Amino acid sequence: MIRTDPGATAELFLRQEPSKFDQEAIRSLISDENMLYFTPVPTGVMAYADHMTRTGQMRNELASWKDGFSANVHDMPGN
Repeated sequence: MIRTDPGATAELFLRQEPSKFDQEAIRSLISDENMLYFTPVPTGVMAYADHMTRTGQMRNELASWKDGFSANVHDMPGN
């Protein structure tokens, strides 16, 4: 839905989440592939988890990105 109808996605987002941004600004953000890229594949998890561990925001280091996700995505090429 995010890729196929970003306008409806922005509208749905605003119904669920209060925001200072209007619908067009949110639509623009979620449509900009340089800003955000939505995919079901978990990407960049280990880099983010490593940063959180180094800065003390996460106590236990992840051995694999799969440690932070349920089994239904373990067959995806995450990182």
